[in-house]
Formats: sequence, structure tokens, C-alpha cells
Amino acid sequence: MANSIPNREDLCQAIEAMQPAILERYHALHRIPEVGLSLPKTVAYVTAQLDALSIPYEVLPENSGIVAVLGSGSGPVIGIRADMDALAVKEDSGLPFAAEGDA
Repeated sequence: MANSIPNREDLCQAIEAMQPAILERYHALHRIPEVGLSLPKTVAYVTAQLDALSIPYEVLPENSGIVAVLGSGSGPVIGIRADMDALAVKEDSGLPFAAEGDA
């Protein structure tokens, strides 16, 4: 069986190649702050990204979150959790990806 774990250099190159797309997504999410448990704009953005990647998911009741599953099988499992809501602050940074509106 061939080793499917990339070496450090290949992994670093792959991550570097993904950086522009990761920053684009970060900036897009940063512009749409939503406070609380109902996050319709954030859920819409994330589910559109998952759709584009053909990753199956389930939206939790009242747009409070998303559960996505990547892969299947009997091997080790990794769970990742990320908060999607924003802090209730007004951003006055002047950055092109500043939060739009009040959180």
C-alpha cells in the first residue's frame, strides 16, 4: 500500500496554493457579521461553498449551524467545530473587508 501522507514540503506548497481562496472566504464571512443563533447570511454563504465543493451537509434548525461530513469509513475520525456568530461591535477599521452593518 502506497504512503498517502504528503511530505512536509508538498503539504506546505498545497497550503500556500490555497491561501488566496482561504483569505477570500475569510474576508467574505467577515463582511457579514451576525449575532446570536440565527445566522441566515452566514449559513447561506457556507452552504454555497459546500455546494461548490460537492460536500453534503445538513443545516440545523433556525439556521443555527451546519453539519458537514467529509469522507466515510471505519478509520479514525476528526471533528471540527467553529463558531459562526459575530461579536456585537461596530467595526471602524477602514479595511476593504470590514464588517458591513452592525453586528
